[in-house]
Amino acid sequence: MGAPKKPAVDMDRLLDQHLEAETFIEISMSDIISTEHYQNKCLKKEGTKKACTKEDLFDILYSLGMDTSRPIEDQFNQHRNWKNEVVTCLRYVGVKRTDKEWRSIEKSINKFQN
Repeated sequence: MGAPKKPAVDMDRLLDQHLEAETFIEISMSDIISTEHYQNKCLKKEGTKKACTKEDLFDILYSLGMDTSRPIEDQFNQHRNWKNEVVTCLRYVGVKRTDKEWRSIEKSINKFQN
């Protein structure tokens, strides 16, 4: 008898498992306030701040790629934002979205950047 035959590798299953693995994402408040979503939801027409609701913040975090159904930690510290600037402010750390819509958006972003 020869060696046992290896089962065929199911690449689609492996890809799905890889995509479902938790990847953490950090979003700085300095990035949030530069978004159109924040400008429309959290600033009055005169340019003065109004209180963002928790729902507004979660909508923005979700639109930036964070899975808001998972725990989110807020941290006040010095860090680099997405523009690679060193800032000292609040940032949110959570799990990256893995839904089909986000993967499509992310794929388009990556294609544009490359």
